[in-house]
Amino acid sequence: MKHVVTLFLKRGNQAKNMVIDSVYHTNPVKSDMIFFLSSMARIVSERSKGFDADSILTNDGNTIFRQIMKTVLFCGAVNRQNTFIHKLRITKGVDNVLLSEVNYKQKDQPLAWHNITFTLPFQKENLADQLFAENYGDKLSTILSHWLTGISSNDRHKKFESLWRSFEQLADHHNRAMANRKEFDNLREMRTFMEGHIALLPHTAELLSTKDYAWLRSFQWKQLIYNNYPQSATKKSVWEGYRDNFVLRNTDRRIIQLINDTLVYRKKKLENAEVLDDINAHIAYHTARPVVNDIQLAAFMCCKLAYYLRNKIFHGEIYERHFRFYNVVSDDYQLDEINAVLEMLTYELIDHFADL
Repeated sequence: MKHVVTLFLKRGNQAKNMVIDSVYHTNPVKSDMIFFLSSMARIVSERSKGFDADSILTNDGNTIFRQIMKTVLFCGAVNRQNTFIHKLRITKGVDNVLLSEVNYKQKDQPLAWHNITFTLPFQKENLADQLFAENYGDKLSTILSHWLTGISSNDRHKKFESLWRSFEQLADHHNRAMANRKEFDNLREMRTFMEGHIALLPHTAELLSTKDYAWLRSFQWKQLIYNNYPQSATKKSVWEGYRDNFVLRNTDRRIIQLINDTLVYRKKKLENAEVLDDINAHIAYHTARPVVNDIQLAAFMCCKLAYYLRNKIFHGEIYERHFRFYNVVSDDYQLDEINAVLEMLTYELIDHFADL
């Protein structure tokens, strides 16, 4: 049964003239055709049976629903603030029987498109190849939904939560070959990927190149160290983890200075665990031979600090954000800075999704 879904869009669609063969089933491979015009996107689907409008629009397991979502996300990704859905129409059968026609106003849009100020463009052909592909298209569409929600939000906490989800799922996708993987494993492998693929992340590197030690030191490192490496920890593996994951894998001069200046918080425990000498030697070597590694700093901020903040927020270990005496507090400024890094990094990782 033929179904045609037409999205009426704001004129100036950057996907104009693209025709995409979009896979919706992998065994056997089946696909739909999607046509993009200046003010329209049309999905032509063939299914073994007919669906009514509710079955398509309210069931996220419906394959036509998923194709609509991917189409909207793709339009949002390439058009940004120029995105606007005026109308959605669904017809069925050779006679194009009208099933539904819905008009959308500003308040009905899935996102506040007009709030988007992020302007760096995606490689739209590459994005389409990955988003409408048979293997990981559904994964990318979920990631893209969180990223677009994040960049369109004026609420810094909602922005952080959405951008973090996007980054977390990118890390999970990159580490997909590992069985029984955990978040920590994913983030560790993502750090390795980032540091080994600096050429893929030029905008992230440029952003971090403007950050000095005072900027880095302003974040909640004391709280992170107290949380991740508690005074009560007796297992030597905890302090070996401090040495190996927090210290030895870093060489950037800003991070080295931070490690040196925060060493006092757990110095005695590190000494008792017989790892302090290794740490001091690492600090001394790289202090004498300073290097700048902006992507390493980005990985340090996202895989260490942002992960710590995400856990504190998710587990309810900090005050609910509406309980405050001023509209903006110091933590808000820090969150804005972290959001800026996450926003740029996740953009570049999505743009190079095929390389993950």
